[in-house]
Amino acid sequence: MALARGRASLTNVTRAGLDTLTTLFLCPRTHKRVAAFRDRRVRDLVTHACRNVPYYGRLFSAHGLRPEDVNGVRDLWKVPVTTRRTLQGLRPEEIVARGTDPGALIAAQSSGSTGRRLTIRRTWAEERLLRALRNRVGRRRGRRPWERGARLEIPERLRPHDARRPGIFLPKLGLYDDRSIDCLAEPAYIIERLRALRPSVIGGFPPVLFRVARHAGDGGLADLGVRAIVVGGEVLTPAMRRRISAAFNAPIHENYGSIEFVQMAWQCPVGEQMHLCDDTMVLEVLGNSQPVAEGEVGEVVATALHSYAMPLIRYQIGDLATQGAPRCPCGAPVATIRGVRGRMLDYFPLPDGRVVHPYELTMPMMAAHAWIEQYQLTQELVDRVVLRIVPSGPPPAEAMAHLRRQYAESLGAEVAFEVHLVEDLNLDANGKCRVSRSLVRSPYDEPAAEIP
Repeated sequence: MALARGRASLTNVTRAGLDTLTTLFLCPRTHKRVAAFRDRRVRDLVTHACRNVPYYGRLFSAHGLRPEDVNGVRDLWKVPVTTRRTLQGLRPEEIVARGTDPGALIAAQSSGSTGRRLTIRRTWAEERLLRALRNRVGRRRGRRPWERGARLEIPERLRPHDARRPGIFLPKLGLYDDRSIDCLAEPAYIIERLRALRPSVIGGFPPVLFRVARHAGDGGLADLGVRAIVVGGEVLTPAMRRRISAAFNAPIHENYGSIEFVQMAWQCPVGEQMHLCDDTMVLEVLGNSQPVAEGEVGEVVATALHSYAMPLIRYQIGDLATQGAPRCPCGAPVATIRGVRGRMLDYFPLPDGRVVHPYELTMPMMAAHAWIEQYQLTQELVDRVVLRIVPSGPPPAEAMAHLRRQYAESLGAEVAFEVHLVEDLNLDANGKCRVSRSLVRSPYDEPAAEIP
């Protein structure tokens, strides 16, 4: 029976792929055509998930739902919301479609910047499709295929089963030639690499680019001739925007993406709204489980339209957003959001003069300690860092000792380091958890006028 279901699932995925190719790449884009495509995809995904993914089968059964009850986007509200914590507590076999080997999929982990890491699994074809749709957003933003780009990012190793033949072949032809620069490096090194590459487009985390811009000074990188800077992954404040733009003498474009959905929204070329990638996912902004009105803030809940190996249906991503207009004022046939209140990560200035990005501290921790469910790292003084952990259970003494050694080696002998096991973490007034915060210096906490 399971084999039959797996074959039926493969047939559905093949049909969905042909539908995607025809609708999104070969036909002219219209609001009516995309809306019909989204309804078809939601119906297919719900049916596929209920029949082939144990978790969704149980979820629908527990709430008395049948696949035919969800006839399109307008019926998605009937499906209960799934949280990150729920998925983290399940084995891969429970959330991956039957007939699919989880070990044969491309696995990507979130950075843990929300305090929790989650493994997302996709097929090679799903991964390539989402990357192709992201590149199309770049073209809509004005990116020319032959322009060189630079990404200030965490160095990424080639993941198993992720043979990037198109991504390797195209740069040899001078197309989509994006070079990676380690965002954890010192500003002077990043600037040196940018001068060597001379990219037309630069992408990166706002705090990283802000730090580079402060190091270079206003106009200090204008000679690079950068045409546009794309920021995302963390919150961009007005002060950050002004400083980065002044250093490079280039406009800033905001991008909203995630490991789970890759590309979610991008800044309108002529306004402050953000165009939703409605051919990639269905995004809802909810307050008290109900859609909020335009201009109101709510939780982001999204459904991935192209993820069949590991479906994400009404998944609560952990971000807050302001609901935008149902159609962008610029005339584009897309819905909008006005902004995202997502991740805010501070650099930690240390007594020995180093300035450390929190990823240098938290990523090795999350990789080595599976018992950590959630964390919050706070620099209370220049020489005092406190780590609060919500554990899955009492950790072994040797695990705690290993954790302390990791931080002692990274922070240095001058910094006092404390670990506290807690039942829950403190939230900010906006309901978000600042998981890496410096009380010594933070561009998110200081008034814009006080940031040099």
